[in-house]
Amino acid sequence: MRIETIVVSPWQANCHLIAAGTGNEGSECVVVDPGVLGSEVIVAALAERGWSARAILATHGHLDHVGSAAVLAEVWDVPVYCHAADQEMLARPSAGLGPRLIPLIEQLLGSDSLDLPSDLRDYPQTIDVADLSIRTHHTPGHTPGSVVLEVADGTRTAYLTGDVIFKGSVGRTDLPGGDAEAMRSSLAWVAGLDNMATLVPGHGPSTVVSLELHSNPYLQPDFLKD
Repeated sequence: MRIETIVVSPWQANCHLIAAGTGNEGSECVVVDPGVLGSEVIVAALAERGWSARAILATHGHLDHVGSAAVLAEVWDVPVYCHAADQEMLARPSAGLGPRLIPLIEQLLGSDSLDLPSDLRDYPQTIDVADLSIRTHHTPGHTPGSVVLEVADGTRTAYLTGDVIFKGSVGRTDLPGGDAEAMRSSLAWVAGLDNMATLVPGHGPSTVVSLELHSNPYLQPDFLKD
């Protein structure tokens, strides 16, 4: 499985392009978290690799991760998957960021509203697309509809964690819909993954569970039990 990461949006969010196998020219792929204000960069990246998108997957509904989802879904004529609890944010970004950020949202987009993707779907338990098997794990806390996507192609597995966990840190819980106790439960689930499992976050570099168990303060037993 080949994962190509492109940093997009003013918040430096990771957009992940994922193809099965070696990702040769002509491969189908999925696009995870296309960000906002980076559509041209993502389209160019797919063209450069000769890949064709078959679905857009959102780890959660925050603007910096999915603001361009509807635009790209129309370009590629593909569905957008987002947990039902976060879908309101795709139409009204301030639903996930709060009223204090409306002036910034309006400065970036012109208004606090976006067109919903024409084919917007809630996550089933599993999705088989582009020769990938994708299993959805609901991991609320950062947002009510945050998910971790377990993506496999038969030879390799990676966990796309969005803003649930980063290398050395975790997502914030003080925005609308955030829940510190739910996040603690979600982090306990991450801590129970195989030590060698690869974590591919929504910001910053990838990591592995064993490293986070050793160095991430939010995965330590004392924090998870509080």
